[in-house]
Amino acid sequence: MWITLASTYSFYYNKEISSFNNLNDKSIIQWHSNFDEAVAIAQKTGQPIIFDVWAEWCVACLEMKETTWKDKKLIDYINKNFIPVKLDYTNLPENVQLLLNRWEISGLPAVGYFKINSDFKGKPDILFQGYSSSNKLLKASISIQSN
Repeated sequence: MWITLASTYSFYYNKEISSFNNLNDKSIIQWHSNFDEAVAIAQKTGQPIIFDVWAEWCVACLEMKETTWKDKKLIDYINKNFIPVKLDYTNLPENVQLLLNRWEISGLPAVGYFKINSDFKGKPDILFQGYSSSNKLLKASISIQSN
């Protein structure tokens, strides 16, 4: 097992991923880092929520950072239509663990969607666990937005 983890860079640490965006930079997704604050904004603006649960040691999370989350079409669509939330599971924070338990997430990365009219207290309306391509997430984003 250790050979597999080492050979897939599962212990790879990237400081850059742990910092969040400059809110004026529209070339990247404008992530929020607090789910409760994002819910308050979503309820005020009437926008749905997309969330990404990731960890620094998660190889698929780092792969999505370099591929999926850099797709211009996806970035533009999410920034215009969603309240995006990125939750860091790296150090097992209790507040993130409680959300994962509520949402029945068993693997990372996990990307989920809550519809506009959600109370945000139950499970997400759409949930993907494991690597997701930008095309897959763009289709899900359009679908959840149109419902």
